[in-house]
Amino acid sequence: GSGLTIGISTMMANAAGPVYSIYSLVHKMPKNEFLGIGARCFLLVNIIKVPFMTDLDIINTWSLKMDVLLLPGIFAGILLGKRLIDHIPQGAFEILLYAFSGIAGVRLIWY
Repeated sequence: GSGLTIGISTMMANAAGPVYSIYSLVHKMPKNEFLGIGARCFLLVNIIKVPFMTDLDIINTWSLKMDVLLLPGIFAGILLGKRLIDHIPQGAFEILLYAFSGIAGVRLIWY
């Protein structure tokens, strides 16, 4: 079902976010649970993709150097995201999630 769809869409187009978001909304996940499970899910999926991406030369020496350079931005994003999510009510979070999932879905179809 949803797991297979998430796996296929992330491998083909790195586009599983909208599928995961709608699945989570249907199951009434609280926002912190949504973020935690999503982070673990996509970490696992992306670890599985590493051999394929290395073989396709998407992951290479240059990309790994860039990853290291961007690490401070990742940590800043974690801190800012935590502060932001604590101030967004669950209802507003769900509305934003539906809206951004819809926008992403349309972009995946037409761009």
